[in-house]
Amino acid sequence: MQKLANAMHLSVETTAQIFEDFNSGLLLVVIAYFLFKLLPGAFKNRSQRLAKDLVEAHSATEDANRRLEAIEARLSHLDADIASYRERSEQEAAEEEKRMRESLEAERKRIVSSAEREIEQAGAAAQRELTRYTAQLALAQARRELKVSAEMDQSLVADFGKSLAEERNGGRH
Repeated sequence: MQKLANAMHLSVETTAQIFEDFNSGLLLVVIAYFLFKLLPGAFKNRSQRLAKDLVEAHSATEDANRRLEAIEARLSHLDADIASYRERSEQEAAEEEKRMRESLEAERKRIVSSAEREIEQAGAAAQRELTRYTAQLALAQARRELKVSAEMDQSLVADFGKSLAEERNGGRH
């Protein structure tokens, strides 16, 4: 370094500083060369990747907006659909209530009719029982009042036999 400093007519320190600065500058030029050679390609690739990502993001945003519009459209019709369902269910409930009333009325009429028939049958049975009871009472009363002796009994049987014989003979003439 001293020989070189003497040849340049500079001090050793200044010469060392110049060589140091020259080496640093050369190193910076080499680094800058590689950076300028490699960085544009990297920036270009990154730009392309960013552009592609932006297109995909834009497409996804449009798709999301379309789906959002479809959902909002469905939601805007939701109130009308709910009102329609509510109206239809109220109509069905009213119709079902009407059918139930008609069914209950028909069942009530059937029960009343059945009860009336049972009452009539029970009345007829009671009437028959009353008639039978009355006949038994009349027969018992007649037995108490009517005292038939053995002679009278034979006379009645004989009269009955004669009337039968006359009927037979009278029927042949």
